[in-house]
Amino acid sequence: MSRRAFDEFTEHVLDRLGRVAPVVAKRMFGGFGLYVDGVFCALIADGRLYFKVDDSNRADFERAGMEPFQPFPDQATTMGYYEVPERVLADDARLKPWVEKALGVARSAATKKKPARKKASASTPIAKLDNLGPQSAAWLAAVGVKTRADLVRVGSVRVFELVRAAGFAASLNLLWALEATLLGVRWNRLPDDVKRELRARAGRSAPKRKAR
Repeated sequence: MSRRAFDEFTEHVLDRLGRVAPVVAKRMFGGFGLYVDGVFCALIADGRLYFKVDDSNRADFERAGMEPFQPFPDQATTMGYYEVPERVLADDARLKPWVEKALGVARSAATKKKPARKKASASTPIAKLDNLGPQSAAWLAAVGVKTRADLVRVGSVRVFELVRAAGFAASLNLLWALEATLLGVRWNRLPDDVKRELRARAGRSAPKRKAR
């Protein structure tokens, strides 16, 4: 982004931070998000600079009498950012460790990931697979499809046909869910071209109902 797009305060902040670390500003929150070494660890809002905090550096800001960032002034909601004292921003020697701490907090937060979900094995029961709820699992069990291995062996289209032939009121959403489960994606992320192919295959081979 061109420096011409920045207001005077943002220019000032970028000049000061640029003395101690490479920094890039991007518009967000109605202000600017600041990336140091490519890591989002600070922001500018309403003419104030805020650094990312956690228990490791929050006390520095509180001792300086600074307040947390409130995205909505009329609400008590706060975010994990505190305003940076002007005296810190104005002093390279003080500013550098504050920037390094905020950067460390941001990097630590980025590495904290949720435990990876255990990948479904061939023996995983249908009821424990993604995309399939209790009712779908009961329908599949009724037609002999009880594990992921059964689903893989029979295939999504044929399983869908078996469920419909058994008299269960399954919609095409079940077909999408079965195929998505095999592909390892959420059912609502199944590409449209895959849906069209599945619909065509199910339509060609679906058994004709007897007239009553």
